[in-house]
Amino acid sequence: MFNAIVLAALCMATTANAAVINYDVNNNAANARGLNRKIKKDKGSAKVKKTKKAKKGKSSKSDRYVAAVAEVTFFPDAPTVIKALKEATASGADIITFPENGARYCRGSCQTRSSLVTLPKPDKNKDISGNCVNASKLTSFHCLAALAKEYKMYIAMDMLDKQPCILNSTPDIAHYNVTKLCQRIESGEGNGTLVYVFNTMAVFSPKGALVTKYYKHALFTGSSNRIKDINNPYGLAQTTPELSKYFDAEGFFETPFGKFATLICNDINDRTLLDLIKKKGINDIIYGNSYENIIASETIGTTLTTVSYFYGFNIIAASTGYGAASGSGVYSNGQVLTHQSENTRLDCTVNLPLQPVLNTTTSCFSVRFATVKKLTKMESAHSKVSSSTTSTSTNTWVPDLSDYSLASPAPDLWFHSGYYSTDLGSNFDYGHGFTFKQTSKEYDFFNAINQVARTSIFTPPTDSGIYEAHVSFKDIKCSVTLDFAEGTKEGKGSGTRYALVAYSGDAMFPSTACPNSVSFCSLRRCLKYQEDSPRGCITVQGMDDAPEPHKSEIAQSIIVSGTFADSTFPLAVVADSNLQPVNISDLTLSGSFKYEDFKGGKNDNVIHTITTKGDNAFVTLSGRRQFSIPDGCNVCSNAFDLFNFTDKLVPDKDHYWKKMCPYYLRT
Repeated sequence: MFNAIVLAALCMATTANAAVINYDVNNNAANARGLNRKIKKDKGSAKVKKTKKAKKGKSSKSDRYVAAVAEVTFFPDAPTVIKALKEATASGADIITFPENGARYCRGSCQTRSSLVTLPKPDKNKDISGNCVNASKLTSFHCLAALAKEYKMYIAMDMLDKQPCILNSTPDIAHYNVTKLCQRIESGEGNGTLVYVFNTMAVFSPKGALVTKYYKHALFTGSSNRIKDINNPYGLAQTTPELSKYFDAEGFFETPFGKFATLICNDINDRTLLDLIKKKGINDIIYGNSYENIIASETIGTTLTTVSYFYGFNIIAASTGYGAASGSGVYSNGQVLTHQSENTRLDCTVNLPLQPVLNTTTSCFSVRFATVKKLTKMESAHSKVSSSTTSTSTNTWVPDLSDYSLASPAPDLWFHSGYYSTDLGSNFDYGHGFTFKQTSKEYDFFNAINQVARTSIFTPPTDSGIYEAHVSFKDIKCSVTLDFAEGTKEGKGSGTRYALVAYSGDAMFPSTACPNSVSFCSLRRCLKYQEDSPRGCITVQGMDDAPEPHKSEIAQSIIVSGTFADSTFPLAVVADSNLQPVNISDLTLSGSFKYEDFKGGKNDNVIHTITTKGDNAFVTLSGRRQFSIPDGCNVCSNAFDLFNFTDKLVPDKDHYWKKMCPYYLRT
């Protein structure tokens, strides 16, 4: 699921052939929340303009292709999958991807369904479509091969791949014992058996073949050493490079229009993996996710925009469109090629703690597509944005308060799952407010799992001018400079506040084997700020009745700077006032924001800077550090032995381990 947080595109596709989708977000539910986005109504469903059908089966390679992404609900049924394929075909798509948590397949007489399968090793020359009994019902995963053949396009679908445990681990497989990474089935079918269950993206070709499968590297929640019931599995195996290689699940494949890599959800935060893809000379990525946005600091759309820019990638990204992050699209070298203004469907996403989705699975369905041009040359120059200033003086912006906060407040991660208004053991209740004191129980718990950030809250200044503020945390220093053309007289504002948050560390998450190694400096504009609520900072007008900011409260320009270790590469994660991703070409960047510019290795501190036009929900300078899998994956158990807990990172104090690692068997 969720990310841990965080110039002009050289070879982008023309937007004339990009997605043409009309959404209806002005329904009663959206109006109830006050979202003020005006988008054409189309009876609650996606409408796709037909383009000239692309010819299939060309033998010569092309410098461009048509990519489609399906924004659907969790576990889409067969009619939803086929509807998406028909719309993709109408667009002339050569390839389509679906989100994480993909389709389920018949068990027995189709009375029940499951996403659990046992995939063979990929073979691009083997047609497996004949094993499909009924494609219209998705009787098995083979039906995806049949559909790929029928619709003459590559289809990428997420599923769970169960493989037998390697009981005789040898040095030629790995330098560690891979048997100790197996999961134990606890009851029902296969009780006592050791297996691996991997979160998997499978890709099927127009020839009906399974051309690749990919095991998710960076699990986010769900990792476990046990499976209670294999027919309804919860608990995933944390793969390693060696296991992925053994099962031929590294995710690389070739098409007539180029080479691709494959990623799933939190993998987009795995710098080591992204570096490997870049070094292999691969610039096109198939990506499925069920991300969870943090409306005050990052969305999947903003993350994919900046990652595509840093590495010079084309990312074909499908997000779960109901109850997760939305943000499906085609991202090319820092440019959103598919309907940027509607990238994040706020009426379909989970935005706040304990708040239901305000729309329906039908109206949240869409297929988006774009013509993608192959990226063959990189450009390091950043575009320039002029900053209008009304004063030459520089003022110190004094915070209203400075304290600590939860570094990554994903709405459903900490709140829905029992951390909000319920005890952690006998003495923990996270629900006392947005910030907390160093003497609080919140601080004790989140500090134990490296989830404490330093936070300062500011009121828009009463006088016009240029204002500076600084926050430091551990090894990073964060600075912001905002230019206000007008002052906001005391008592005359709308209640807008700005929050500057600094964080650096290996952040741990519930039921997640590997921490996320990240640093960030994040400036958030809170249109509704609630110090006494864990919701804290509401960045979008109309959401939770957040008011429109006064003109004087909107900065004319924003500069966010961070001093990071030179081994940390920077990403510009920026949203506009409606929480849509900002193209990198609309920013001015100073620092190593391109892979080719990044040096590292000097053990120095480096300053990176983002300058925007000012009207932003958030501006986050995110830094990624290298991380080794499986070596560092010992949050809940030993990295190389799932039933060894001697060097786990989560302490036993006050039941912290029990709450953070509920799916692990401690015997």
